[in-house]
Amino acid sequence: MVDIYASDAEQAEALKKWWRENGKSVVGGLVIGLGGVFGWQSWMQYQETSAARASFQYHQLSRAAQVGEAESVEKQVGVLEKEYAGSVYRLFGHLELARLKVEAGDLAGARQLLEAVMADADDPSLRQVARLRIARLHLAQGDLDAAEALLGQASEDGFVGEFQAIKGDIALARGDQEAAIAAYRAALENQAGNSATLRLKLDSLGWDGEGA
Repeated sequence: MVDIYASDAEQAEALKKWWRENGKSVVGGLVIGLGGVFGWQSWMQYQETSAARASFQYHQLSRAAQVGEAESVEKQVGVLEKEYAGSVYRLFGHLELARLKVEAGDLAGARQLLEAVMADADDPSLRQVARLRIARLHLAQGDLDAAEALLGQASEDGFVGEFQAIKGDIALARGDQEAAIAAYRAALENQAGNSATLRLKLDSLGWDGEGA
């Protein structure tokens, strides 16, 4: 079983980044653009109601995902797709459903959902989370070239440690222990979320900590 959700903190961090960086500007931009039609009070009431409903829908979806109710999650994703197509919660629903599809062995279905997130997300953090998980799927399926190509398109940002960790796994799969050690060390230096696992991998490769 491949763990495309090697760091569950990725998704939580991406959501926090989205609200911190985009929440106010998105609402503000919509108010400016549509305020003349609806009026400030009417638009704000509409926006708050829509956001609250989308949030509640995602909350229900998330609860179902936690207990593995794949059928319920798929239905909730359908509702988000139909009624809240412009909401970030739709994309987070895709991430949740992709995890369940991996657990069910449907790697192709999971990749399709993740590719949709990478293509549709306006926020760089969400695109990076999807990119990470697609790369892990490629790696699990033995398609090292596809995984490497995908990582090569990634920008340098707060997820660089996670990307370095996967690069180490790719190098190890190719039999290049020196490159694997270098990538794992870079992952640790960039505060990858799975630091304990990375140290175990380095230990297994005989790294003695020199040059740290």
